[in-house]
Amino acid sequence: MTVITIKSDEARNSWRTLLDQVYAKAQAYIIERYKKPIAVLVSYERWEELLQIEQEQKVQIGLKRLDEIRDQPLYTKEELESLLDAPTNCSTFDSDDAPSGLPKSSFSHIYPVS
Repeated sequence: MTVITIKSDEARNSWRTLLDQVYAKAQAYIIERYKKPIAVLVSYERWEELLQIEQEQKVQIGLKRLDEIRDQPLYTKEELESLLDAPTNCSTFDSDDAPSGLPKSSFSHIYPVS
């Protein structure tokens, strides 16, 4: 692909010709204003290719980040121990509340303390 740098006023004056050349000859233009690049004119086909490349790179970065996260523990040993030592927010049944034949501790996990 040929890349040509042109001034913005030249691009404005020959816009139709530029579009034809971009489409037919697979040329690209860097458009400058005051000697500073401000835009690039490429074919739609090339634009789609560039978007696909960008998307693939984002996927690769995301997969790499997932691998990094997967290798890190969710909790440190100390955090797990403190979670296990934390008091629960559940009560046990009084003997009157427990269904007959079941130990009162069987239902302690479903009746939170108010």
